[in-house]
Amino acid sequence: MLRKSLLSCLWWVASCRKFDFTNGQEQSCLMQLAPQRYRESMPGSSCSSASWTEQLLLDPRRPIVPKGGGHQTSAVLRGNFALTAWSQVDTGLSPEPRAAILIYSRDHSGWHLNANLTALASWNATAGPTWANADLGADIVIAYNVRDPPPTVYTWAYTGTSWSFVNHEQFPEGSGCSHGCLQLGGPRLVFRSASGLLQTFQRQGMSWSRLPSADLTSPTTIIPPRFAVDEEHLVLATVNFVASPPNIVSTVYMYEWAGSSWSGPVANFTPFASPPGWLLSKLAVEGNYALAVLNDGSASHTAVVYERRNGSWAEVYRQEVAPANVPSAFCQDADISSSGKAIVAVGVVEASGMPRVMHISFFEKGADDLWGPAQTLFVNSTVDDYQVGISASAAVLTGFVSDVPGRFVNVTATGSIIGCNAPEPTTPSPSYSYSYSRHFRRYRRCPKWCAAPHLRRFTRRMFFWRRCGRCKA
Repeated sequence: MLRKSLLSCLWWVASCRKFDFTNGQEQSCLMQLAPQRYRESMPGSSCSSASWTEQLLLDPRRPIVPKGGGHQTSAVLRGNFALTAWSQVDTGLSPEPRAAILIYSRDHSGWHLNANLTALASWNATAGPTWANADLGADIVIAYNVRDPPPTVYTWAYTGTSWSFVNHEQFPEGSGCSHGCLQLGGPRLVFRSASGLLQTFQRQGMSWSRLPSADLTSPTTIIPPRFAVDEEHLVLATVNFVASPPNIVSTVYMYEWAGSSWSGPVANFTPFASPPGWLLSKLAVEGNYALAVLNDGSASHTAVVYERRNGSWAEVYRQEVAPANVPSAFCQDADISSSGKAIVAVGVVEASGMPRVMHISFFEKGADDLWGPAQTLFVNSTVDDYQVGISASAAVLTGFVSDVPGRFVNVTATGSIIGCNAPEPTTPSPSYSYSYSRHFRRYRRCPKWCAAPHLRRFTRRMFFWRRCGRCKA
């Protein structure tokens, strides 16, 4: 045991000597012990998201885009699988790279790459998706090329031991597919058609088959309805003008699966009925929890949690997820887990002329049945799309970073899985206080994980760790 520990320390010191300390790393950090790279709690366990740390740095091995281009990503967590996808188009590269669609899985040793779905697919009849959205359901993955007016949907299935490619098929023309016109809810697929009708499909052999009895017409809305779905619930949001007083009102509707159709709405909510008008940015649902993120047309963003208790839905929590009085902010993504944990990613420009900083807020339901904030992470140098997913004991984050903050210069696809280190109480607790940026020569305090070789790379390339004080409820 002593010999093993000594060897680990010698390896760590050798690794540290290779690190370039000119990027602002303090020599005192060498005295800190390095955490294990892939350490993760056993599947099924849970701990407060206030104490989550990085478990695995995701490296999709995408080509670096020297200048410009479009960049889109997906991140979904279901059980012990994490789905990630990165797309880059108009890159100036020849040929244009296909979307990278990867599945990571968790076992007793931690998180690791399970399958490269892009490599599993057969592209004999098509070039494959280059600008793709992807989603993960009950042992099913879909990806579709949002540039196709009628989307081509690629499907993979988990056989119990491995993932395999099923087929690709063309769907009817959708509405707003770049913002998610196809979503998986358990074994079913919900599609927002060009007319705005929500159509439900289920797998029949190798293909998706429509269930006409489950067609759902959205309530009146001036924009295509946003929606989120799980195996038993569908949440839909509309936006409408109100004449007196002049206002824009967003309404959230809840539906429940009734065997062969969607029943409801069983509940509806208007989070903000008074001016200024609030637009719905993101929706998520899983189990007895639903999440809506709204903004007032400026930088203000509010996350609202709904909970189903005793057969009825009710609002149970609100939290500001963007700072006040900043030039601009935009919600990139949000997700909620049936375990009572939620995550929201908002890109914030904190001062005129400054690059965007991604604010990633975690909040959760404690042992006292009350929701509260857990921690907030800050990600520097991100450009374009950023996506998140959450479960009981982990979160997956995917995005793109640039060598020059705020500019599309040498854009790299990246991501991380963070989560539990060990079983802990599920009551939110104060988050760590630390501060780090590769662009700063000095900082207030040595980062908690700076000595870890894998985390040095992670912090230098992706995360801008700042003081992560508790959010105001």
